[in-house]
Amino acid sequence: MTIGLAAGRFPVSEIAPSIAGQVAGAILGALVLYVIASGTEGFDAATGFAANGYGAHSPDGYSLGSAFLAEVVLSMMFLFIIMGSTHFIIMGSTRGRAPVGFAPVAIGLGLTLMRLIGIPVTNTSVNPARSTGPALFAGGWAIGQLWLFWLAPIIGGALGGLLYSWLSPTPTEPVVGGIPSQGRNRAAPFSDGRACRMIAAARRVIWSDCRLPTADGGLRATGGLARPAATAPNVAAHAGRR
Repeated sequence: MTIGLAAGRFPVSEIAPSIAGQVAGAILGALVLYVIASGTEGFDAATGFAANGYGAHSPDGYSLGSAFLAEVVLSMMFLFIIMGSTHFIIMGSTRGRAPVGFAPVAIGLGLTLMRLIGIPVTNTSVNPARSTGPALFAGGWAIGQLWLFWLAPIIGGALGGLLYSWLSPTPTEPVVGGIPSQGRNRAAPFSDGRACRMIAAARRVIWSDCRLPTADGGLRATGGLARPAATAPNVAAHAGRR
């Protein structure tokens, strides 16, 4: 998901730290589950730890090809859900945006659906970190098949991010008065900084500043990450539109 979101939503410089954090968290989570599960007689991590697998280790015996395709498609569709349900933050306009506040519902239900579809095929990964944690404790075959559950979700996430960005382009220019300065998707000017600050909060993944033009042609900070006034084009023009 992280790599897919890098197609316009996530800073490339933060991909590696994010992946490292996810993997570390997955390993710690798997450790906790392993300690708990080990408390029952007859527990065997190699057969009962929900590690992802294909062929003989698929819950319903699905082949490598079927597992690979399922993970690519499920990861791609999950990325679509994430990007679509958070579209309102990125666009900063009232046209074509997702309802505010419903992103967690859509993402949570979407992930539930992906799990229900994928469990019979591979135990469902759609996240390499989720696969890595259990595999380290299951060992043997789980580690041998782990490559698929890194490769397929990365391909699916990248395809989903690129395809969504192509279907629903978002502006990447600096925001001046709430208006992408030269973007094709133009939001209405803001009479105050509230909406602009909302975009500024998400700016760390999209826009580099969020300032409102003043009457004298300058820029007034609204709490976002700001560039010098000279870097924002057409300030006077935007100020006249307020």
